[in-house]
Amino acid sequence: MKHLLVIGDPLQAHSDVFEVIQCSFLDRSQITDNTAAIVLNSRDVELVDESLKSLRQHPETALMLVYNQRPTRLGEALGDGKLPDDLPDEIAQYERHLQWLHADVLEKSRYQLENRMIAYLWLNRHRRIRPIRVLATRGMYQYPLIDLWDDYPAKEFWLASASRTELIKTEKLIDRVRACQRCNSGMLNYIDTCPSCHSIDIQTEAAIHCFTCGHIATQGAFMRQDNLVCPNCLTTLRHIGTDYDRPLEDQRCNTCNTLFTDAYVKVHCLYCNFENDIESLKTHRYYSYCLGNLGITQAKTGSDRHMLPAVMGDALSREHFVWMARWVDNLTPRHQKRHMVMALHLKNLDDLSLKRSEIELLNHVEEFGRRLRGELRKTDVFCRYSTSVLFFLLTDADDKAIDNIKARMESIGKEQIDNPLEIHVLLKVFPDTGTVLDFNAWFRHIFEELMDD
Repeated sequence: MKHLLVIGDPLQAHSDVFEVIQCSFLDRSQITDNTAAIVLNSRDVELVDESLKSLRQHPETALMLVYNQRPTRLGEALGDGKLPDDLPDEIAQYERHLQWLHADVLEKSRYQLENRMIAYLWLNRHRRIRPIRVLATRGMYQYPLIDLWDDYPAKEFWLASASRTELIKTEKLIDRVRACQRCNSGMLNYIDTCPSCHSIDIQTEAAIHCFTCGHIATQGAFMRQDNLVCPNCLTTLRHIGTDYDRPLEDQRCNTCNTLFTDAYVKVHCLYCNFENDIESLKTHRYYSYCLGNLGITQAKTGSDRHMLPAVMGDALSREHFVWMARWVDNLTPRHQKRHMVMALHLKNLDDLSLKRSEIELLNHVEEFGRRLRGELRKTDVFCRYSTSVLFFLLTDADDKAIDNIKARMESIGKEQIDNPLEIHVLLKVFPDTGTVLDFNAWFRHIFEELMDD
């Protein structure tokens, strides 16, 4: 019989279906292959949160069903909710999904962030990657589950990148936070200032406009024994709209005495003391995420999402890329154009993937991809020839264009000051053989030359 491990107060629910093992605190020796689920039923919310963090962080228990009976700060982000009435059905579904989960994804989930996230979301359809508000941090929000699995910053960027490739998909916008343009902090103070001299010493006051003589002054200046009397023409003002009105200007600067309606808003960062214009603030959106179409496919088949095409755009398959090269080559006699292939090798990508945080590495690859996209035309198609090699098809190339491309690629390499990626580029003009070119064999030759260099 499968058993439930209950931590905290006694719980007898579902004891007719499962053997219930009771513990006062988390004891890993009680967790076996026969453990169907863990139930956190303690009144100590800090103990529950610490237990949740410990269970989700450890590779052996990161994917398990963990129910928390009482709401806690981390409960919604790390737990599977309260114990459901249909627990046997939910556990049976979990076990079916575990059987359907590809063995490679399950194995890699022990040490790789992406596969762990896929496996986690795949095993329970109710699971989400959720942010929580943490006022002590600059961004005001954190994703505690991802923080447990990877301590490198920029989680929002990594999640947004995974969302763009449909590995995961946004389910709900939780919050939108404005951030300082200098330090990225969300701890901001919005201050109304005078639009003329930008002083913060302003006050709101009611003003009156006399229709008889046109005099405008504060309401206090018009008060005479509880009546409104114009201090300029001494007319008694009885009816608004007939004798007087209130002008739109309702604020006054105590520094320059300017009367105005709309204040100029300055945004003072409480973290770095920088003064932002409200138009220049960054905007961060925090979503909850569920498993996307590509994530479902990867969970079932084990096929990896490749980092390079993800940041460069849509990659062609090898077969389609060969077809495109052959089609372009067939047009050459008609248009007398020269075409070439640029092979780009990120030499140490595989080594860095073992030594660096996955999120950190994606940041470096995204930065490289951004620079590369700026140098290439939108019509330059590419394919992922291997995990670290991209082939680009560059049409209409002459000697000057080849020299320019070489110079641009060299400049990208020199700009990579803080980027550990090592880049090697090889340019090959389509050979003029006089016969039909075997592009598959030619591309293999380029690849071997690139890897041997």
